[in-house]
Amino acid sequence: AITDIDVRPTQNWISNLFSKSSPIDSNEDVVAVTGRTIFETSKDIVSQLRSVEIEAKYRSRSRRTSLANGPCSMFKRQSLIEIGGFHPDWYHAEDMEVSLKLIERGGTIIYAPEAVVAHVPESGRKRFLDKRSRDARAHLRIMRKYPKRRRKGPALDFIGSSTMVLLVFPIWFSI
Repeated sequence: AITDIDVRPTQNWISNLFSKSSPIDSNEDVVAVTGRTIFETSKDIVSQLRSVEIEAKYRSRSRRTSLANGPCSMFKRQSLIEIGGFHPDWYHAEDMEVSLKLIERGGTIIYAPEAVVAHVPESGRKRFLDKRSRDARAHLRIMRKYPKRRRKGPALDFIGSSTMVLLVFPIWFSI
């Protein structure tokens, strides 16, 4: 099981991941189980928007998913070894690459919404924009390396909606 330095797993986090690790039919080779990340909020608009955006993303996630989130996942050890593990040169979005490699080899990633970690608030304009810039570079790298025509499995669910951010962006900079 893995998590990030800026999250706190809730009680029974690992047992909730493990409880979803069994396949429900003979076509499933469950190689990873991923949980839900809740973004805590502070008083600024950045953390509040980020919290709402992430919550919406998880609400629409199906049982079979395309991403074993870095902050909240558990992997079948042998499957992770077979794909070479996490690429040491990928500072950001290494969870995306690992997930796509696992799916490419016929694996299934399962979403366990009961397995929850709480992420510290993502506050401040500069921090937010820096992180979104890293996200954009990582997503481009993923799309180049794993174009849609070559991908198997469920559609990508890790490219977050920026609609709220785009709507608030002009107002945000005028304040």
